[in-house]
Amino acid sequence: GLELARDWRVEWVLTMPDGVAHTFRNEAGLVRCVPFPVLSEPALYRRCPALNPAGPAPITRASNYQDAIDDAWVSIRNRLDEAGQRLEQVISPARLREPHLLLTLHVIFADLASRNPAHQAAADSYQRQYEAAWARSSIKLDTDDDGDADTTRPTRPSLWAY
Repeated sequence: GLELARDWRVEWVLTMPDGVAHTFRNEAGLVRCVPFPVLSEPALYRRCPALNPAGPAPITRASNYQDAIDDAWVSIRNRLDEAGQRLEQVISPARLREPHLLLTLHVIFADLASRNPAHQAAADSYQRQYEAAWARSSIKLDTDDDGDADTTRPTRPSLWAY
């Protein structure tokens, strides 16, 4: 019987074995559905076989890229929020796949470049490709929270000069 809204706050207390209580607070919302990341590690390996730890010539010893996938997804969520579009209203998360893939590759190669500058060019290239993919993407949104798409909007809002 509660209304869907983003202006919630969750709070809980964790009491440690020594009796010290710690209070945690975080923003929250009651939403119909939260889209999950639309990217998997095999998709990364198809785009960049050198990341595949089981491939013939992996460029890193990393065997899991889920953290990079998750970090990129959080960045996408934040970017949508900054543009006034809420991720939980996105009805077409698959339309975010290409930007998500490219941003994840940027995150991975930026991390590699922090240890080996030879990877900086790839990190920069994936960043540019991500920005281009973001600019041409559009998403279907459920703006009235009824579960149906109401509008299609570009991920990059229009800029107006006066």
